[in-house]
Amino acid sequence: MRAAAPVLVLMVLVGCGGPTRKLAQPGTAAGDRVACDRGELRACVDLGLRLIEGERQGVAQDPVAARALFEKACDGGVLPGCHALGVLYQQAIGVAPNHARARDLYLRACQGGHLLGCVSLGGIDELLERPDRALLLYQRACAGGEELGCQAACRLGDARGCELAAP
Repeated sequence: MRAAAPVLVLMVLVGCGGPTRKLAQPGTAAGDRVACDRGELRACVDLGLRLIEGERQGVAQDPVAARALFEKACDGGVLPGCHALGVLYQQAIGVAPNHARARDLYLRACQGGHLLGCVSLGGIDELLERPDRALLLYQRACAGGEELGCQAACRLGDARGCELAAP
């Protein structure tokens, strides 16, 4: 059950809605591709997420291409790209599983202020049976306003996380 959370986090990064149009408009796969090609690295992350979801986003599913887009964004300093790439490595989506690489990517995202990176890093610490470290990461994310951090902190018995977690 814990393994499903990072995939969910990956899918909510952008909050992409219904099918895309074929025109190269912002908010479409074609528009994201044009923007990414122009060097707008956040669009690379958006396109990568669409490629993970595939048909739901009006494109063929292509996790290998998504990985390349996330790498491009992460290498350019776009922290959601680092986080998304970490999810691919943790969940073995289009890549061989590599939990050490996933942890490094989550750490980079978290240290840079991407709070979902902190939540995912906490999840790895939980899997490694380091609940104290996990709780600190969840609390950090929660204090920054990340709902998933509050929920995870609450699950580990943190009263403040429970107060801040949505019902």
